[in-house]
Amino acid sequence: MVNPPASDCWKIADSGCWVWQRALQSQGYGVFRRKGRLYYAHRWSYEAHVGPIQSGLFVDHLCRNRACINPAHLEPVTPAENSRRARSRETHCTNGHPLTDGSRVRRPSGHVLCRACLQERTKRHTDRVGHARVYGTRLWWAIMLRDDGVCQYCGSVADTVDHVLPRKLGGSDEATNLVACCRSCNIEKRTNVWSPLQQPESLSELVWSLACWARRLHRYPPSDVPLRTTLRSVRGGT
Repeated sequence: MVNPPASDCWKIADSGCWVWQRALQSQGYGVFRRKGRLYYAHRWSYEAHVGPIQSGLFVDHLCRNRACINPAHLEPVTPAENSRRARSRETHCTNGHPLTDGSRVRRPSGHVLCRACLQERTKRHTDRVGHARVYGTRLWWAIMLRDDGVCQYCGSVADTVDHVLPRKLGGSDEATNLVACCRSCNIEKRTNVWSPLQQPESLSELVWSLACWARRLHRYPPSDVPLRTTLRSVRGGT
């Protein structure tokens, strides 16, 4: 048995908790050292006043105060039960989203995440790298086929897809906000709003079918073949 800490290491609160007054671990649990080894104060308290803790069990705080070492507020439970209790007591995630049965997402790894936080994280990731992923995708081919590979700002050969209303200004990723564009215009336009040569239209089923064929035929446009030649071959291949 570890030598007990001094009696002034905890303070009895009105709630009945024995609040640890010394060092706290990053998650709020009381800790102390003996002969260079770190001990958890609540686990020591339970073993000193109740008895040994079975191997593999966690000590759950019934009072939800992690700094409490009152053995009457502690109960050894399995890791699964400890996690279940923690989730059942949560009303909001760390970002303030309310937690209900439908607002949690369970990953294949077993981790449970807040659905709203996951959606926000996905949106931030898409806003950061989404434009780079457009190139060579079915959407890229569909926009190129619809606009015949012509830059909708200067009329030259297009090689990128641009947002007419930039995403930073609230523009969407819908086809009606995307046009074929040459790299020079794309770089010069930046976050400005330019009027395209023709108003972008929604993508028809035929265009989507051709884009699907092009996506299978060419992962990316061949570097040694003009884009318009490739587009004509895609139209002729169907």
